[in-house]
Amino acid sequence: MDRLGGARNRIATALAFALAALCFLLPFVTAGCDERATAQGIDFVTGDRPPTYDEDGNVVEPSGDDEDVAEVLIREGAPTATLALAFVLGAAMLSLLPGVMSAAACLLSGAFALGAFSLFLLGLELRTEGAFGDLRVGFWLAVLLTAAGTALARRQWAAVTAPLPEPRLGARLLAGGALLSILAVIVPHVAVGTGDGEDTTPLAYVFLWALSPGIRGTAAWTAIALVCLAFLVALSARVLSRAPTPASPAAAGGALGLAGLLFAVGSIAYMAALDGTGVGDGLWIQLAGAVLALAGGLVAARGSGEERTTVPMPARVLAALGALVVVAGTVVPYDRGMDDVPSRALLGLDTDLDRWFALAPFGLAIAALAAALLLSRPQACGALLGLGAGLGIMFLPLLYQAFSGEEDTPAGTLGAGGFVGLAGAALVVLAGVLARPPRTESEQPPTGTQASMQ
Repeated sequence: MDRLGGARNRIATALAFALAALCFLLPFVTAGCDERATAQGIDFVTGDRPPTYDEDGNVVEPSGDDEDVAEVLIREGAPTATLALAFVLGAAMLSLLPGVMSAAACLLSGAFALGAFSLFLLGLELRTEGAFGDLRVGFWLAVLLTAAGTALARRQWAAVTAPLPEPRLGARLLAGGALLSILAVIVPHVAVGTGDGEDTTPLAYVFLWALSPGIRGTAAWTAIALVCLAFLVALSARVLSRAPTPASPAAAGGALGLAGLLFAVGSIAYMAALDGTGVGDGLWIQLAGAVLALAGGLVAARGSGEERTTVPMPARVLAALGALVVVAGTVVPYDRGMDDVPSRALLGLDTDLDRWFALAPFGLAIAALAAALLLSRPQACGALLGLGAGLGIMFLPLLYQAFSGEEDTPAGTLGAGGFVGLAGAALVVLAGVLARPPRTESEQPPTGTQASMQ
């Protein structure tokens, strides 16, 4: 594919995804029984309640006591619809950018959006049992246009990469870790007892369904962080599957696996220490996926066979500085408290359980310093980028109050700890950028005759 053809393909891909996003303004679902409601796709994202009508076509006002069909429909469909729109918009923007990384990210964004649409469809079938639920034209157009955009993104990916003679084992392990990480998002992470003995009921506020309107607090941001982690692991696997020099994507995938591993271990220890709670299957699946991703990164990095080069001193300095700032982010309160509620930090003296969540930032900060000092330049580049992204994901949920729309919450008020941690993560990412080795001729994307031969 020549440059003109590549530009046309990117424009067509962006147009398909943009039209898919516009379809969220059309009716998505009509559901109900004696009462019925029709929701547009955007209603699931904003949480707006569509009007409910009775059998005679009269508007039914909400009683205020029990949820009506419109409120249940929006609450149950919001998480997957929100993710679908986010990935569609992301794919539309990424499709306009040239390069291997943006092509892979665009392709995966389309695939994740189709997965979210599938979960939306499955959830509709489950929640409308005993009633009716009809998918409307907006939903089907959005799915078809997203599928078309994903197919065009696949074509762009094939145009900027060349297939390898043999599949890489590390890429397959990373892909398996990504799949398990995706599954972990939709499986409960916590179980709370509802009676005597071992009778437990999984709670949904710590995974994907926490994105429902009205409960988009810290649990929702944790869910977003887990989705981002799964997406980045999948992106590393995709790039590794075609990269002529595997050291950087392999190290990035391994670093993200380490981030998921430390997060899962800290969360398991936290949940196990709480009275009346148990560790849900989601955390064990997250742990297995992280181990698989870490193993894939290590296997691919060891087999890269690339010449060892030294990491530039500015990158080492930035990595060390970023690690120190990350540690500071665990000490500075992320919640300043209010009234009789004390402030909270990941290493606060009065919050023993919170300290388990400092395990991941501390471990990743040490890993970033070790990567800058001990790894070769290509491996350090990928490792620092992955570790920086993982650190950002770890600190993101601490900013939930900044997006709550309220000055105060029952937990307190927003502190600086989350921002300090994100600043440290940004420094680690910048160190990875500075550590990037010069581009070799083998890393140039195929063009012209090479692309047509694929």
